[in-house]
Amino acid sequence: MTVYFIFFLIMSLIWLALFPYMEITYNSVSKLQKQVFCFIVAILLILLAGVRKTNMGADTTVYLQALKYYQSLPRNTILSAPLVYPYDFEPGFFLLTKIAALYSFSPTFFLFVIAALIYIPLCIFISHYSENPYISILVYFAFGFFGYSLGIFRQLIAISFSLMAFHFIHKKQLLPYIVSILFASLFHTSALILLPFYFLSRLNPEKKHLFIILSIEAILLVLGRPLALFIINSLPLYAKYIGGKYDTSDTSYTMLMIYNLILIISFFIKDKEKNLQYARNALLIAIIILCLSYSITILGRAVLYYSIFLILLIPVIIDRIIVNNKLYFYGICILSLIYFFYYITKGSIIDPYRFFF
Repeated sequence: MTVYFIFFLIMSLIWLALFPYMEITYNSVSKLQKQVFCFIVAILLILLAGVRKTNMGADTTVYLQALKYYQSLPRNTILSAPLVYPYDFEPGFFLLTKIAALYSFSPTFFLFVIAALIYIPLCIFISHYSENPYISILVYFAFGFFGYSLGIFRQLIAISFSLMAFHFIHKKQLLPYIVSILFASLFHTSALILLPFYFLSRLNPEKKHLFIILSIEAILLVLGRPLALFIINSLPLYAKYIGGKYDTSDTSYTMLMIYNLILIISFFIKDKEKNLQYARNALLIAIIILCLSYSITILGRAVLYYSIFLILLIPVIIDRIIVNNKLYFYGICILSLIYFFYYITKGSIIDPYRFFF
């Protein structure tokens, strides 16, 4: 875990250098400081992911084996080569892999390219929409997104590209939003789960609806399988998982409880900020999908497209909670997020961190 803690330390020092009093305003200077911070963090994230050993990450070896396979083909046939199992990727990632093979990318350079595709859009999004980019990055780590990004390349690229569509929700531009999500789905089909969010983001649930929300969750936990089966059967690419190892789940309910706690707290934040509304709605959808995923595990992949908005929601909650000693409260929140990352990462496939050299 040492490398990760060093990363957090460097990031913290950069943040304190830019915001020594942990106070963020909305003037042009503060906006520029946020952009500088996100730019530096994007570089650090790309380096952290790029210089790792090439067997770190859930599916990293599969993607690198695909790269090696297409590099083994005659050079003039690489771009026209057909999909082969188990490298039956979506068109966008398939093309990316073949281009990397055509130009003889080394495994490490390929990891750098993947990292850039994931972290640059992410940091642009955080720079534009997060009230506290430092907290947002910690949330990205604490809730497992960074760990996923080291191995689940296609989906994390799709998630990062999908974040770029958030701009069109703000601008109320449906067609560009659809095009953006369709582009993201070229890297992972599951990105299509975000298409309804353009409309669902406009919902405005209130505290008085909490009982109804919790009741719906309870019903889905008990009777959610028929609905989950309907959703899976509507997506032929994923229907094959029914009856397989991804059909049932033995996942704990810890994350569901954490999501619900965050959701409940968010309803007590008195703020009309649109980002708060959108992020809260995204978390609500993530919770509903998570409830269904206890019936069919494969649906859990869809949760990430909505839970990613925690990187907007949690900074708002931390900022709006009224306490006497704000700096002390921030310190507790920061240490809690780092500990949560430690808890979910310790002994996992990305711990200990290993360099490629």
